[in-house]
Amino acid sequence: MNPIPAAVIENVFRELAEMSLDDADRIVQQMQEQQPDLWDFLLQTGDDTFDESERQALVNQGIFVWQMMGRGGSARWSRLQPCRSTTRRTCRLRESFRKVRGRERGHR
Repeated sequence: MNPIPAAVIENVFRELAEMSLDDADRIVQQMQEQQPDLWDFLLQTGDDTFDESERQALVNQGIFVWQMMGRGGSARWSRLQPCRSTTRRTCRLRESFRKVRGRERGHR
């Protein structure tokens, strides 16, 4: 795998930090469609040991890495084994992602 250029890392970080709530919804939906197995993995990792804020941090980091790798060039994702349905948790984490973005932007 080729290194991800620093400019890509900085641009993705800035874009995610400045993202509107509507854009946050869009990017979560896009990740669910493009990488459903990765999304399920992120949601199910640490079920027994992580609290909700730690799982949210994991999802945010997953989105960050997914965006960097998608823009970084030759990196490829391999498909993970399918997981059980996570619809309810997906909705909760999406709402949590929106809240984090809202707090960072000064919204409630």
